[in-house]
Amino acid sequence: MRALLVTLALLAAPSVAFAHTGSVFKTAISFVPMLVIVASILFNRFTELIKKIFYWKKRNE
Repeated sequence: MRALLVTLALLAAPSVAFAHTGSVFKTAISFVPMLVIVASILFNRFTELIKKIFYWKKRNE
């Protein structure tokens, strides 16, 4: 989780620098691939958690 937060912080730094040059749209578009990757990572973590919960419930019945 710490690595994810560091990555997001490193990605946010250039957007602050570009905000005054008028290239905010270009910066936002460059974040799309990273957002897709982060969303897939979070989705995988969520599904693993759900699987563990169902396994735990099934085992304790």
